[in-house]
Amino acid sequence: DNLGYLYIARTDTASPTEWKDAIELALTALATSRSLIIDISMADRGSADVMTHLADLLVPRKTPMYLRKFNRIIDDWVVTESTRKPLYGQKPVYVVTTDHTSGAAELVPLVLRQMSNVRLIGETTRGALNQAWFKSLPNGWVLHLPLVIIADRQENDFDGVGLDPDFALELFSESQLTDAHWQALQTLAALIGEGHFDVFGP
Repeated sequence: DNLGYLYIARTDTASPTEWKDAIELALTALATSRSLIIDISMADRGSADVMTHLADLLVPRKTPMYLRKFNRIIDDWVVTESTRKPLYGQKPVYVVTTDHTSGAAELVPLVLRQMSNVRLIGETTRGALNQAWFKSLPNGWVLHLPLVIIADRQENDFDGVGLDPDFALELFSESQLTDAHWQALQTLAALIGEGHFDVFGP
């Protein structure tokens, strides 16, 4: 039904440049579809540069995407703005997430949830947005200190909380380990085809 599908898993499997080129190629090829599913349900590792680039290609130029700061107490927020002309326009986009969606991958729903043409589908993300420093201690513990704080445009920090979906959808099932993911996507595609998400508000 002319529905585009883009699946992204670990963006640390190739150089950021290769990933960016591949994503641009895919979005260009999918530009004629009437709506788009971006599936980051299994994206648990990756490059913030790559995921920022993906979001950049889906929002209007000069849009404030997210905020960063390097010190929770003193530093001012640094605004990351979009720099590119969007490749997909303002057609409906559905971002599929689960609790496996973590780290840099969470930048995509963080940015796109603020767009009126985007809906988050699936499950709450892991809540591991902040870039951390890890230090192994002599007793075997690992100290985890967030160095770069990531927040949305309203300064909301979702670290440890995660990003909730607009519509809940179970992506994985213990009783159907092999095909539950694909069946869930077919369900989502059917709902889109039936116009279940046709009303998009601010």
